[in-house]
Amino acid sequence: MINGYYLPGKAKLIYQKPEGDFTYGELVYKSVSYNLTEPKE
Repeated sequence: MINGYYLPGKAKLIYQKPEGDFTYGELVYKSVSYNLTEPKE
């Protein structure tokens, strides 16, 4: 749960090859900003 909402906290990028799965990235969210009125620099 992030800021009171159930949001994905991490993701794994997987390419499924015939010889087996290849993980080419892993993401972990540290924070989330949404409904912004101005872009954050």
